[in-house]
Amino acid sequence: MICKPDRKCQMEIQIESRNTVLANPMRAHMARRLQFRLDRLALRIIEVSVQIAETSNQKGVPQKNCLIRIRLRPRGILSAECASQNLYVAVDCAASYIEKSILNFIQKVRRSGRQCRLLSHES
Repeated sequence: MICKPDRKCQMEIQIESRNTVLANPMRAHMARRLQFRLDRLALRIIEVSVQIAETSNQKGVPQKNCLIRIRLRPRGILSAECASQNLYVAVDCAASYIEKSILNFIQKVRRSGRQCRLLSHES
C-alpha cells in the first residue's frame, strides 16, 4: 500500500499475464475496478496480485481467466477466479467475488471471537 501525506492510500496491484498481451487501457480498467471494490478495505489488505491467462474451454473456444489473490492483515490469503470470453467481464466478476470473500472472512473472524487487530499503515 502506498500512502502519501495529505492523500488517500492506494493499493499496489501486481498484474501478470500469461499467453496474452494486456494493453494499457485494460490494465487501467483492472486497477480502477479493484480500487473501487477494495478501497474501503485497504487497511486490511497487504498485497493484491492479478493473473490473467488465455486458455481454451472444452469446445476449443478461447477464454480469458482472471485470478485475484489478496493477502490480508493480520493473516489470511484469499483468492477468486473467473473465466469468460470477454476479459472485462472476467475481471469484474473476480473483483466482485474477492470483495465478497473478504467481507465474509472479516465476519467469520469477528464471529469466532478472535481479535482481528488492524495494523496502522505507515506513510
